Amino acid sequence: MDKCLKCGSAMDIRGICTLCGGTDAEVKDTQPRQNQQPNQQYQQTYQPYQQPNQQYQQAYQNYLQNSQLPYEHINKRQERASVGLCILSFLIPLAGIILYFVKRNESKRPAKIYKDIALVVTAMEIFGTFILPRLLIAFVH
Repeated sequence: MDKCLKCGSAMDIRGICTLCGGTDAEVKDTQPRQNQQPNQQYQQTYQPYQQPNQQYQQAYQNYLQNSQLPYEHINKRQERASVGLCILSFLIPLAGIILYFVKRNESKRPAKIYKDIALVVTAMEIFGTFILPRLLIAFVH
């Protein structure tokens, strides 16, 4: 059995130290390397960083101008109106109007839905309270 070069303990069949867990590969990597030449191919192909081509910069600017901002579609859950708040807007239209003014800056679509529900219900209440009874009375007489 071989001995670990790190701690001197015995190595198992797979080449792993039973005491420190070091492997043959780790031991070989930690030994000093001598007479190593730098990679010639790397030195020949290495080029210092250069500014991107003007064509690519223009294409990137066009992409930024034509695309939506990345944070607009990160959290789709905020863009859905809550069912409970829709029911509240239906039952109490004033609450729907208040919800519109509270939520209009953070999420425009749900705020518009709450406002629309409140306005439709208010219009139905006005029609049912004032206009419909007068129409029925006019047609009955």
